[in-house]
Amino acid sequence: AIFVYGVTIFALSATVARTSLLAEKLVLMDIALLPWVISIGMGCVLASASITHMSGSSRVLQALARDKLIPILNPFEKGSKYGDEPRRALFLTYLVIQVLLFIPNINYVAPFITLSYLILFSTINFACFFLSVI
Repeated sequence: AIFVYGVTIFALSATVARTSLLAEKLVLMDIALLPWVISIGMGCVLASASITHMSGSSRVLQALARDKLIPILNPFEKGSKYGDEPRRALFLTYLVIQVLLFIPNINYVAPFITLSYLILFSTINFACFFLSVI
């Protein structure tokens, strides 16, 4: 994947003007032979990332509830009977996503979501690191 991204970046930087790269968010759609292939690819990536992040977030929520760090999260520690799937946490994650979808411009929400994920996962990584060192 890193190789493909690297080749794409190099090819775009060699063939597209800098002003176009800075100004247009969907520059690949403008230069592609089959723009609908780019649209299908973006849809697949969006669906995959959405499902992955939704299930990952619910598992993190369930783990936080099981650690009893925040008492209000305690109802979300219970998993399903078979497979211990975090259904309650998944439902809360779904509700939060639905509320965020009512915001008319996604560019208002994107920085908040990005920073939240960065803070959450860096905190988890630091906690795991410190627990392994100590």
